[in-house]
Amino acid sequence: MKRSDQRILTSHVGSLPRPDALVELNRAKFAGEAYDAGAYAARLAAAVEEVCRKQAEIGIDVINDGEFGKTTSGPIDYGAWSSYAWGRLSGWERGEPGRLPALAGRRDRLKFAEFYRELDATSFRSSSSLGGRPPVFTGPSVDEYKKFATVRVEALNHALRDLPEDRIRYHICWGSWHGPHTTDLPLASIVDVLLQVRAGAFSVEAGNVRHAHEWRVWQDVELPDGKILIPGVVSHATNVVEHPELVADRILTFAKVVGRENVIAGTDCGLGGRIHPQLAWAKLEALVAGARLATKELWPS
Repeated sequence: MKRSDQRILTSHVGSLPRPDALVELNRAKFAGEAYDAGAYAARLAAAVEEVCRKQAEIGIDVINDGEFGKTTSGPIDYGAWSSYAWGRLSGWERGEPGRLPALAGRRDRLKFAEFYRELDATSFRSSSSLGGRPPVFTGPSVDEYKKFATVRVEALNHALRDLPEDRIRYHICWGSWHGPHTTDLPLASIVDVLLQVRAGAFSVEAGNVRHAHEWRVWQDVELPDGKILIPGVVSHATNVVEHPELVADRILTFAKVVGRENVIAGTDCGLGGRIHPQLAWAKLEALVAGARLATKELWPS
């Protein structure tokens, strides 16, 4: 895994905006309509090549395929990261139709019910909402949740057991929807569980105004030797494009706490399907510009 040993490197969580031609093919595929598999494969390969080139041209150091292989239901889709698994698993069938069943009982949705009624009726779309009705938990304590999460971490570590840690990075966030997020669990409550994951780097929200203060967690929690932190210094949660100097300030804050060589500047979450493509690319440009400013302060000539 690359490290910021000479300058602050940049990356992102994964998902990037899909081109219109791929979105249309994805829509047909997701809806179960007939489509040309050969044309889809060719369009997907061309789109991946294009998005990799665009990332490199902007100056992103650690690029990826934009998660273009995950089928989306449209240009805005908050659930492609989750529904992606359905096509690779058997032994299930679609449950009752309904809108956002997995989110209906969340505390923020109850607290800000009027806001979410308007959001759901106008702009929120998630392919995850088109499946069955999973259980809604209403009374697990933090300790009970940590036990629940630890079992999942142990399962994940078992799956990763034969893979080199320095080739694995792990992302954690508190949801990609544009909403209040007043009931998010604090990072401080679960950071010990997070650090149990067999990964070389940890990607966390840090640009979202609900979590921007949590850099302080790393003042009290030591980042294990050899590990890398990828804080989000630009966010999917706002249409405002961050100023490069703000991005630099956020990078410098983390570098001073965990060491410059242990920081790669990243995004809060995937940008694809969350904000307009033009804004997504502008945020990545701001990310690169901010990293260059931070580098000048951290490696003065």
